[in-house]
Amino acid sequence: MDAATPQLRVKRLRAVLQSVRPFSSPKIELEQYHTAADLAARILLLAQSHGDVAGRTVVDLGCGTAMLAIAARACGAGVVIGVDTDADALADAASNLRALEMEDGVDLVHSEVGSFCRSVAKRPRPAGVHTVITNPPFGTRTAGADVAFLEAAAALQPQVIYSLHKTSTRAFLLGRAEEMGYHAEAVAEMAFPLPKAYAFHRKSEGSVAVDLLRLTRAPPAAATAAAAAAAGE
Repeated sequence: MDAATPQLRVKRLRAVLQSVRPFSSPKIELEQYHTAADLAARILLLAQSHGDVAGRTVVDLGCGTAMLAIAARACGAGVVIGVDTDADALADAASNLRALEMEDGVDLVHSEVGSFCRSVAKRPRPAGVHTVITNPPFGTRTAGADVAFLEAAAALQPQVIYSLHKTSTRAFLLGRAEEMGYHAEAVAEMAFPLPKAYAFHRKSEGSVAVDLLRLTRAPPAAATAAAAAAAGE
């Protein structure tokens, strides 16, 4: 398919993403779960509708098998960078990119997400990162992992961040985003499928209610006011 096509129908994008293979060696400590093709298509086409994908520099934090990175490239992103701390997951991602003939369209980086973002933030970036997409750990295994991903994403100073989180954490995360200088809103509510991937799973498949949060850079005055309010608490 033409990876530079700016608009894709949902059905066409799903068809591409359904060929993305899941984790060959999922790690529960990293809360690795396969992102469904339908979910990924909805996320990227929503971002596309806001003008946040086609021709943009997009970073997928915690890219796993590259499901979201591939979706971004398929929607016409100019530059896509996938970052993950797990070498096995990146090997799976590379395999998926080869299968879809997208090796030249997505750069994979083996790094802890926070370290990568802090390192990049220190470099001169004339063009900069426009969009960050991420499906972070929900924080059920490591408390605060979800917030850590948002903070890492904000360190890149992108114009917009799209991030999946458990619906039950919405109020807290919206407030935390404001403290980081971003205006945040839940732009979609979804059911995240949880296929049986680990020995302790009793059901063949379950799901968890999630929000797709969209964070946009707040004007400087608003960001300063939010920081001052947080400091005064």
